[in-house]
Amino acid sequence: MAEKPEAKGEKPPPGCKAILLCERIVVDADTRRISVVGLINSCVVAAFPGHTVRMRVFLQLVDGIGDYRITVEVHDLAEDRVVYRARGPKISFPDRLARGQFHFSIPSLPILHPGKYEVIVLGNGKEIDRQQFRAKRSQSQGEST
Repeated sequence: MAEKPEAKGEKPPPGCKAILLCERIVVDADTRRISVVGLINSCVVAAFPGHTVRMRVFLQLVDGIGDYRITVEVHDLAEDRVVYRARGPKISFPDRLARGQFHFSIPSLPILHPGKYEVIVLGNGKEIDRQQFRAKRSQSQGEST
């Protein structure tokens, strides 16, 4: 699907170098280096309906212009509906060459069925990037995959 051209004078969203879903993010107190721990590609639940684990979203963004208000959405792709939406932090780029690393939480969410879900990050209402995860039922003792 083709993107709409930007309206004259409207700033584009920043570019995304990385979007990762993980269990936790550790920021070293001395160096301020960020470690992304426990990458999440799928959420395994005992039965449906169930709940996802609490997730963290890590973003590395570039080419931003000034300030952006971040919004995070989780979409159920099978039912084409938004299951979570939250306003995230306001982020700032002092200049076009600045690179920013940002992270925020998504709480445990109710999920009604197995399948694909998508985390979408918006800046000032425009999509920056998206990342999918799959919800699936855990295998019981004796079941084969």
